[in-house]
Amino acid sequence: MPLTKSAFRDRFVPVWTSGNGNCFFNALSRVTDGHEGHSSDLRTRCVLEALQNEDNYVSGVSIAEGSGLSAADVLHFVATQSSAMEDEEGGDYMAAFHAEIKKMATPGTEVDLWTFLVAANVMSCPVESWFPFVHENEDIQIVTLRKHCHRFFYPREDHMKTCQAVMIMWTMSHADTNQYDHFVPIVK
Repeated sequence: MPLTKSAFRDRFVPVWTSGNGNCFFNALSRVTDGHEGHSSDLRTRCVLEALQNEDNYVSGVSIAEGSGLSAADVLHFVATQSSAMEDEEGGDYMAAFHAEIKKMATPGTEVDLWTFLVAANVMSCPVESWFPFVHENEDIQIVTLRKHCHRFFYPREDHMKTCQAVMIMWTMSHADTNQYDHFVPIVK
């Protein structure tokens, strides 16, 4: 059931983040520290986490948890979003993941769902990804994105602390486009 605009306004507040190409890490820093000053540190920690535990991410099991979808479906979707995906049928998921780590390490580049999961492990708490319903005439690509992106990402059990989920919302930097290209944190 979609969250209505009035219910959202009564319970949640989106917080501004810089649109400098680092908005995902800026949003995480703003939630955890109240400012964007630690976004580079969070980016570095995410890259190190991804490199040290790549098998955990490429298996597909951890990224599917909390999605209501199969590990194979989620992994295929995430990997096919990568320009490094060489074979859509079987897929070179490791190559796709390595391409995403390179993007993750590069300021000013977009992030993907693997980055949400890596961030959950770095922060030791769930990351709730909000992909809002905007209008009834959304194309199938937006509907597919929402199916995979509007959900929780959980850290591994050995990384889990008792804490509230960090909420990050996908937004559009330009209302006249249908491109979700900016992230803002949500606070209660």
